[in-house]
Amino acid sequence: MRESEIFPRPYAALLTSLRQAAALACFVFASVLAIANVPHARTEPLPLIPEAIFYADTKPHLTVLRDSTGRKSASEVAALGGEFEPIDSDYVDFGLTEDMIWLKFSAKNLGDKPQIYRIDMKRQYFEELRLFEIEADGELWLLLGHRQEDDFTDRPIPSRFLLADVRFEAGESKTFLIGYRSSTTTFLPLAVGTIDGVNAVHQAELTTDLFLNGMLAAMVVYSLLMLPVIGWRLAASFAGYIGAGAFYVLVADGYPMQSLWPDRAWMNEPMNLVSMLAMTALGLNFCRQLFQFNEFAMLFDRILVVLLGLTIACVVLAFALIEYDWFTIPAYLLPPIANLAVCAAGIVAWRKRRIGALPFLFGALLVASSLAYATVAHLVPGRFDLDATLDYGHVALLGECVAFALAILLRFLSIRAQRDLALAQKLEESEQRLKLSEELVDAQRNYAEARSHAERGQRRLSDMSHDIRQPLLILRDAIAKLSRHEGEDESHLRAAVAYLEDVTTVQATALPEAERGGNQRPEKFALQILFNNIAQLFSERAAARGIELKIRPTELEVTSHPVSLMRIIGNLTENAIVHGKGDKVLLAARRRGSTVRIEVWDRSEGLSSDEVESAMQRGVQGEKSPGSGLGLDIVARLCRELGHRFELRSRKGRGSVAIIHLIES
Repeated sequence: MRESEIFPRPYAALLTSLRQAAALACFVFASVLAIANVPHARTEPLPLIPEAIFYADTKPHLTVLRDSTGRKSASEVAALGGEFEPIDSDYVDFGLTEDMIWLKFSAKNLGDKPQIYRIDMKRQYFEELRLFEIEADGELWLLLGHRQEDDFTDRPIPSRFLLADVRFEAGESKTFLIGYRSSTTTFLPLAVGTIDGVNAVHQAELTTDLFLNGMLAAMVVYSLLMLPVIGWRLAASFAGYIGAGAFYVLVADGYPMQSLWPDRAWMNEPMNLVSMLAMTALGLNFCRQLFQFNEFAMLFDRILVVLLGLTIACVVLAFALIEYDWFTIPAYLLPPIANLAVCAAGIVAWRKRRIGALPFLFGALLVASSLAYATVAHLVPGRFDLDATLDYGHVALLGECVAFALAILLRFLSIRAQRDLALAQKLEESEQRLKLSEELVDAQRNYAEARSHAERGQRRLSDMSHDIRQPLLILRDAIAKLSRHEGEDESHLRAAVAYLEDVTTVQATALPEAERGGNQRPEKFALQILFNNIAQLFSERAAARGIELKIRPTELEVTSHPVSLMRIIGNLTENAIVHGKGDKVLLAARRRGSTVRIEVWDRSEGLSSDEVESAMQRGVQGEKSPGSGLGLDIVARLCRELGHRFELRSRKGRGSVAIIHLIES
């Protein structure tokens, strides 16, 4: 890890205790992985080759002296030249210690002209660091002095790494002394190169960082694009976790120190903790959102909620309590504990057969492996490259995000498959309901048709009853007279019986035709025949009411159905006699062009326009009317069936006239 700030100052005491407790086991483990033969430091100077792109590690040429008191001055240390020892580890790392570390090395310019070389101390900041050049007379020349609280703007070379430029004359050799102290880690990857060489190395690392962070940014975009299908909660939690992880890596790499708070160096350490805790909290939240443990593992979900709450509390309090060990030690322990909980979440989800659990568990284990690597590297200093720790963590974070994205994709595909299955079932149910609905509509239509047939039959029956009532009254009067041996009414009796036979015959045969929409067959006949029947049926009834029934003779012939037309005229004549309340009823016919008009006049009280409209409605009876209210409705319906037009005119106080218009073809 370039900054090696995974374990800050308060963590040092705890890790030191752990190292002492497990020193033997860790040493065995480290020995297997370490290089068997470690070369001792060479006393000859580091050769500086005059190439445009030159960059060399100083490790083989370094000697070290550890000041456990931390009180020796640089001059005193420089005078103890013989006490410097070779570094017997693979890397310049002396573990978690409060000792002042002093490194010394020499370098020689092999070129034949002066050259500026840059000393690269690939760390963002130390608790304290000083770089000296030891001159020939033993005097020390301070090249770089740095403390953790120094702002970025105070650096002589604006870089996130500590750098110092040194001028070498042709063939000149120089000796350097570096003293530093750090409560987090003493790892120091020290190198020397030309300015272009150092810049090239840093640019390559920047390109790698940009690529990895660009991939993380792409994952954020991916999660936002998935928002419509996976829901805003899951998409937002995943995007937040990736964003927090990328920001944590940037903080550990030192980029925000250079660009966001260059004049507030005090923010480096608390922001490192805050970004780590924020990533942890968002990771726990994403874990809960992905698997919804509250649905099948309530106890485990509560554990995650407790960890999430503690992490959020530490984020809020970090800036205020960063100086207190009782706060920072538990705060820095929360991320590894949370990572173990996330791994356990993947196992629980896998055992419950939750879709996406395996890639989720794989991603969580990637991050766990990076934490394990960093822990072992700190417990066994000098055997592992801490400069690679952050790169390992960066790649592990990217791999975890890819695995989490795969888990989301698998869950989405599963949810979509379940949704498609549910939609297919709903479609099948809808088709069944539609079929039942169609059957219901057919049943309702059949019921409506049957009801319509019944209503038409009932209406026909009502019409027949109404039509039969007229001749029945005549028959009743005639029978009464016959019983008194009055034979002069025989003609009226015969006419009434004949009319009854005609009416019942027509009703019996016309009903099916009407239901089928058919019409009665018309015939041409003399209209006077119907007038004579009307005279025979209604003359005595009119006389009994004191009404003069006058029928004007006619020679006109009409084309119609004689019985139905007889029913029409009979209904109109009866209405005029029974309901007219006048003293005269006139039945006449006349021709108007191609139309024959049959008119029934009465000299009655007359009707208003509203009363005329009401009288035309079926079943509507006038005040104190003895009728059924069917006569005019029957007349209107029969006229429609026969192709005639019916008209009723009336004036208050003047009387009424009913007109049947027969259009001759």
